[in-house]
This record gives sequence, structure tokens and C-alpha cells, in this order.
Amino acid sequence: CIINSSGVSSELVITGMPVIATGKSWFNTMVVFDEPKTWEGVKKMIDDKKYNVGPTRRVMRKKWVNWWVNHQFFIGEKTDLLNVYIKKFKDRETQ
Repeated sequence: CIINSSGVSSELVITGMPVIATGKSWFNTMVVFDEPKTWEGVKKMIDDKKYNVGPTRRVMRKKWVNWWVNHQFFIGEKTDLLNVYIKKFKDRETQ
């Protein structure tokens, strides 16, 4: 998968998929993604099927996902907020 500094990267990493990151972000150079410097580098990586998901990358991905998960929610925040707001919306429609 090719991303440009996207939040979807976490879901892709969790599934173990190889990810090519093209944009600059705080996670660059953390050995989580393949990071070609040019569009030609992206093409070459795809053509050569040179995706790195070896042991070192797997360890770094676990660390990164752990950090990401621990910073996505406030401590004590309800985890079903989407369902709460959908219910409020539906209740308002029936009034």
C-alpha cells in the first residue's frame, strides 16, 4: 500500500501489510515504512517487489502501533461514542 502521511497507515501496519510512505511526517526514519525519496524510487520498489517487512521492521512496527494506540484516546473516554451519537441522531429524527 502506498500512503502519503495518512492515519490509515496504522490499520495497514496492524495487518502486516508492506507500506510505502511518500510524505514527510513525524514517523519518517523510524523503520516502520519503506520510504523512497523519489517517485522513481516508488516505481522501482513496486517493480522489484522490494518491500521490507523483516524482523527489525516487525519490532519497530509493534512499538509504533503501541504508541499510536495509546495516543488516540483520552484516558477514561467512552469507546462507544459513535454509537451514542448515532442513537441521538436517530432519536431526533423520530421526534
